[in-house]
Amino acid sequence: MDTKKRVLSLISLLLLFALTGCGLESDIPTEKFIERARGHIEKGDMKSGIIELKNALQKKPDSVEARILLGQTYHTIGLGKEAEKEFRKALELGVQGDSIKINLGDALLLQSKFDQILEEVQPGKGTSQPNLAKIYRLRGDAELGLGQLEEGCVFFRKAVDLDDTNVPAYWGLANCAMARKDTDEARRQINIALKLEPENASTWTRIGDIERFSGSAEDAEAAYTKALEISPESKEALAGRILTRIAKNDVASAKQDLNKLTAVSPNSVSTNMLQGIVFYLEGKFDNALEVLQKAQSMQPDNAGVIRLLGLVHYQQGNLNQAVAELTQYLNFDLNDTLVRKVLGASFLRLASPDRAIEVLMPVLSKDQSDPQILEMASAAYTGSQNFTEAIRMIEQAIAAADQDIALRYRLGLTLWAAGEKQKAQTTLETAASEDKKKQMVPQTLIFMYLQQKEFRQALDLASQLEKDLPDDALYPTLKGAAYLGMEDYANARKSFERVVELQPTSVSAALNLVQLDVRENQPAVARKRLLDILQTDKGNLRAMLGLAGLAEQAGDEQEFLTWMEKAVQVQPPALQPRVLLTRYYLGKNQLTKALALAREAEAIQAGNPEVLELLGTIQLKQNEAASARVTLEQAVKANPNSAQAYFMLASAQARLGLRDESLAALKRALTLDPAYLQAQIALITMETEAGRYDDAVEVAQQIHAQHPQSVMGLVLEGDIRMAQRHFSAAVAAYEGAWAKAPSDSLLIKLHKALSRAGSVKKADTYLVEWVEAHPEAIEARLYQARLSELKGESAQAISQYQDILKIEPGQLAALNNLALLYQRDNDPRARSLAEQASQLAPDNPAILDTLGWVLLQQGEIKTGSDIIHKAAQAAPGNPEIRYHLAVALARTGEIDRARKELQALLDSGLPFSQSAQARALLETL
Repeated sequence: MDTKKRVLSLISLLLLFALTGCGLESDIPTEKFIERARGHIEKGDMKSGIIELKNALQKKPDSVEARILLGQTYHTIGLGKEAEKEFRKALELGVQGDSIKINLGDALLLQSKFDQILEEVQPGKGTSQPNLAKIYRLRGDAELGLGQLEEGCVFFRKAVDLDDTNVPAYWGLANCAMARKDTDEARRQINIALKLEPENASTWTRIGDIERFSGSAEDAEAAYTKALEISPESKEALAGRILTRIAKNDVASAKQDLNKLTAVSPNSVSTNMLQGIVFYLEGKFDNALEVLQKAQSMQPDNAGVIRLLGLVHYQQGNLNQAVAELTQYLNFDLNDTLVRKVLGASFLRLASPDRAIEVLMPVLSKDQSDPQILEMASAAYTGSQNFTEAIRMIEQAIAAADQDIALRYRLGLTLWAAGEKQKAQTTLETAASEDKKKQMVPQTLIFMYLQQKEFRQALDLASQLEKDLPDDALYPTLKGAAYLGMEDYANARKSFERVVELQPTSVSAALNLVQLDVRENQPAVARKRLLDILQTDKGNLRAMLGLAGLAEQAGDEQEFLTWMEKAVQVQPPALQPRVLLTRYYLGKNQLTKALALAREAEAIQAGNPEVLELLGTIQLKQNEAASARVTLEQAVKANPNSAQAYFMLASAQARLGLRDESLAALKRALTLDPAYLQAQIALITMETEAGRYDDAVEVAQQIHAQHPQSVMGLVLEGDIRMAQRHFSAAVAAYEGAWAKAPSDSLLIKLHKALSRAGSVKKADTYLVEWVEAHPEAIEARLYQARLSELKGESAQAISQYQDILKIEPGQLAALNNLALLYQRDNDPRARSLAEQASQLAPDNPAILDTLGWVLLQQGEIKTGSDIIHKAAQAAPGNPEIRYHLAVALARTGEIDRARKELQALLDSGLPFSQSAQARALLETL
């Protein structure tokens, strides 16, 4: 037999065996699979039992017996979702009665679907007494799960009264006792359940829970182990033993159990949550965040997951996210001291001391013996400038902590902040006499001196300590900081160079020297120093940002971008370079790049208020006001003390027509920062538009009071009075400003106000005298020439525009207007001026319109018409351009379109200088 035939024969033989095997398995009746399954389950081999039941259902999908037994098996090992699926399939197959409802209720209970239990698991008219007891027990568990303790406990008592052998009802009564902190009663109830069914794994699991919550870790572990001997794949028992072993600091054993739990239930909420706890304890916060977010996606309202997420975010420095999660958790448990501590610490780091006090007070009102809480409260009161309470709290902390040295240092710092410097120094010196290390107090004093800008004292103390520890780099570092504060840059350089001698790889010393290099105008030296840092520390972010800063100062935009892009690539991803680069692209109006970087920054630190403000700014620039509003609402929530965030939110709200909300946001911004000029100007605009002129003037006067050397407040007041048509009052404000700081723009405002007030001659005198005294005042000259045009003094206007072009040959407005005046006089120079203007501003619709009009008038109908069409597309609301378009249409023979264009233009009511000609043309068409 050749090779090919042997291979074919072998394949045929293998197929025969395979088919024969399939045939043998397929001949097994469904009942046999179910019988096998029961045998495995009775031995505790749930996995084999499940396989047999799945085989049965593959053969006969409508087997009710297999469906129910599979659901019950899933329930036994804690797979609620899978159990629910099988019980609902059984219902679809027509199974009725209380038993299937009870099975479904047990599956729902494993998933904490309490509302569904109360809705779907209800007794019927013919419900038997034992089944009624089971339903009452389920409803009791649901009520307990929803926080309704009394209602739940009533149901458990009813269940026991109906059937005193109902084991789960005793579990419920034990839970009621634990909720009341009556451990003895809980043990009594659970022991009744144990006597009824000594080999019930769930009862042993609950014994473990009671012992764990009572602090008896050894007894708890023994109970969970017994439960696992009975049911090796029990999720609840594994989870309980994991938590117990973690409490005993036996993380290695806990991880072994976690591996078993993952094998049984890889994607459950509890598995992910327990994995998150282990990662948290190991300091793997990124991993912890990943699994906890996965758990939260499955069960968003799980209190344990929310709590853990808050703790992880705090460890990662995502303080706003930590605050959001932990604040939400307090809705579940107001008395969790650890959560309140972490929330308080978060608010302190976010510079929100009042909110820290608010979250710590419920603990302090019940117990003032926790030194950590008292110390945090002291720091919070210090931050809110309530030094009396700050001192009282830290003194209580010292008493509670048996005169702890570190807390006495804190008292010294608090006294210093309160201005009691002599008492602070005495306190610190007393603490120092009992401080064996003899370092912390002097160092603390140095930092205090530096903070208070008492640089000489800081320098003297650092020099004194340096004598005892000449090789400690800390003291020349502190001396360098003191010299910087004293502006003694030469000695500052010597101090930092000494640090480099002691610690050649000190990045902070090198960066301090870079600052001095830049100050002394030695950018090349600074650049080399930064590059040297990168030689030893390739991913040093501060060095890269320093090099980017040097490039920016030198005007080397390409090198700036190169270093910024390198900084963005640093791992782990850093927030600062993305924020800086976002601002750069925002300034360049490259919104797509800015948005991409802002999104990256948001991914690094979700909820960061600076990032949210940037993102909101980009969205506003992209005219996405609705999205900007949502983003900026998050920004003010994340940083309620940011005047800028409220101002930007007001801008978004205004664009959406939400005037009342916008006004409130502006006022909030000004409450936070009464001198926030942009917000003040926006508020003036809103009040003026609403006709609240006196309120607007009040804000303008506040600006003047805050900036007495500036004329802005007076000018704004004049603008408001002009809008109010109180022209004399406007003149008074403008003249007050003029006396301080005359300018072209102010002259124009003053001229208009005087003219409207009836003082035309005086207005013209101001204008003529200013132009004569300031021949280079282009803005004023343009205004003067335009006035001449409006008066019909074309020759004078032409002369004035010609004078402007002698001073500034490329002045766009002068070129454009003079071209139009030349064209009216049929002066051939009109075309060259119009073309010159068009070369300077090829996309400006007004400039295009002038060129097109001139060409049209000079007989170049096709070219002129095409250019006017382009201008009209760019500025469809400009009535002058639309009139010129109508003329062009008429000239090119499109009479109907010309007529419609003219009719629409005249019907619009828009004012324009050639309206009479437009009517005349319409009559001829």
